[in-house]
Amino acid sequence: MERIAKECNGHWVVLGDFNDIRGAHEKKGGAPINYRRCDTFEDRINKCGFFEVASCGNRFTWKGPLIHGYQRVYERLDRGFCSADWKIKFSEVIVKVLARLGCLDHHPILLSMERYERRGEHPFCFKAAWFMHDSFQNKVKEGWGREGVATDRLVNLQRTLSKGDKEVFLNVHSKKTRLLARLEGVQKQIVASDRHYMHLCKLEQEIQGELRDVLR
Repeated sequence: MERIAKECNGHWVVLGDFNDIRGAHEKKGGAPINYRRCDTFEDRINKCGFFEVASCGNRFTWKGPLIHGYQRVYERLDRGFCSADWKIKFSEVIVKVLARLGCLDHHPILLSMERYERRGEHPFCFKAAWFMHDSFQNKVKEGWGREGVATDRLVNLQRTLSKGDKEVFLNVHSKKTRLLARLEGVQKQIVASDRHYMHLCKLEQEIQGELRDVLR
């Protein structure tokens, strides 16, 4: 990483699992913290000239195993680093720690540049999920089946599918958004408190199941 950082010019950012923590505040549970390893990681960050990108969401990104004699371990392993030039240019960009799904042990992280995105009408985007809906074939026939040249029929098909997306899939999207918000909240509670731990774990599993059903 040091060699790559020295060879990179201009603005750059890197995200991922660095498999190390910077200090005791980035770990909960498990075996005692290895401070020498933390110092080594911090030294490498400084040698690379890294600046950490601000983040929001769960403060731990990895759920580790439950080792006999210890509490379950949680650590902040996933993060974003950037160059000084990038930090100055994109000072309001954040890394979002998203809800952990299914049997994953890491939380996905997302580089959010919402403040820098262009506003306006989004271009048409075909969604693979449409194939799985019972009404898809009828929507295609409805949009394509009219007379006219191919370009006009494609435009009409686009409008029909876009309209159907709002009518049919909007409800699915709303359910998914609500469930993800609940899941993220429960996972934060599990990390923050040792009380009612089993109840919260059971609730997390129930929400994960509901989310799987919605995403089918």
